[in-house]
Amino acid sequence: MNRQRSLDDNYDRIFLCAPINALVEGIYEEKIPLAAILEHGDFGLGTFDHLDGEMVIVDGRVFHISADGNVDEVDESALTPYAAVSRFRPVQTYTTTETMAHPAFTSWLERLLPSPNLLYAIRVRG
Repeated sequence: MNRQRSLDDNYDRIFLCAPINALVEGIYEEKIPLAAILEHGDFGLGTFDHLDGEMVIVDGRVFHISADGNVDEVDESALTPYAAVSRFRPVQTYTTTETMAHPAFTSWLERLLPSPNLLYAIRVRG
């Protein structure tokens, strides 16, 4: 059966608005509006024009993390040269009540992953 998939069926895909090697080559001004990125996912990472901080997307909300550590929510009209997004739909959930330092946490997390050679969308609440 050949049926057309809807956008909601694409939870297992990652959308890149530009290849990462574009950033390596110095292309920092793609001028892609976040509204266009959010059509393809509600969870992801990226940067802003001129590499102005880090972008984190959670539940379709876009946050700008500046070099000084400030976090602000940004409007969908902001522009990006690079973002990677997916529709976050957890397949598995793990819980721990143990208090862990960062190295112990990353070790615990790595043991949960089936392969170090695959991409994963991981959401941590703490």
